[in-house]
Amino acid sequence: GDLPLGDGVLGASRCLEQRLPEFAGSNDLNLGVRLLVCACKSDLLPSLQASQHPPPIAHVNAVHEAIRIFCLSHGASLLYTSASTGAGVPTLSAHISHTLWQ
Repeated sequence: GDLPLGDGVLGASRCLEQRLPEFAGSNDLNLGVRLLVCACKSDLLPSLQASQHPPPIAHVNAVHEAIRIFCLSHGASLLYTSASTGAGVPTLSAHISHTLWQ
């Protein structure tokens, strides 16, 4: 069975499939190896948005969308982590262990 990986792992996103049907259920650019994209320091995003000169929310959303599109098109997993708060680190460790030993 599959290991439940919890929040932060990109699976088949219905929202993206509806917005980007060309990527729905396909790994057009699958390289034949398992890829994992780990977005580190995810805890800094709220402080960046609260800073004196925050980036426009449209830019932040565009970065998130580009990462998700890359992951969908390459069949990659996506995890958001924060070493300072520990968020996502156990999930990352479980995912790597599961991927190596399945």
